[in-house]
Amino acid sequence: PINVNSADEELLAELPGIGPSRATAIIEEREANGAFENADDLTRVIRHYAASAPDGPTPTAPLPPAELELMEQGAGVAAIGNIDAPSCASCHGPGLDQTKPGFPRISGQPRPYLAQQLKLWRDGTRGGGPRKELMEKAARNLSDAEIDALALYYSQLPAE
Repeated sequence: PINVNSADEELLAELPGIGPSRATAIIEEREANGAFENADDLTRVIRHYAASAPDGPTPTAPLPPAELELMEQGAGVAAIGNIDAPSCASCHGPGLDQTKPGFPRISGQPRPYLAQQLKLWRDGTRGGGPRKELMEKAARNLSDAEIDALALYYSQLPAE
């Protein structure tokens, strides 16, 4: 694992879904406010992920301000994993140099489809191959609001 309190900009930029501009935002946040020590600090870094300029293509269609805020929240959720599972971005992109076997790219998929799949995994009712257990762990603690934010975020990214 990478410690965001000691990693340099180059190392952070190599993380899937981060890239140079988000790495810069993390470093600036850390330098301005000190080390990330608790959930409030983690919220700060998530907001920096979401608010920083993307290193890839921009969303495919203009969104109203409320949807843009929700999409930013989805970007933050996608960038941070949990104790049981890696971040969404580390397996599904965006920003991966190559496709990981067994992990589909989900960018550009319809929002309702993505939300439904996440809810099925969260509720333990979706089938799946060898990654079923990992996806259930990743989705188990997601709220409906977080699922909606993730679905919006990935649906607005161009298909890779």
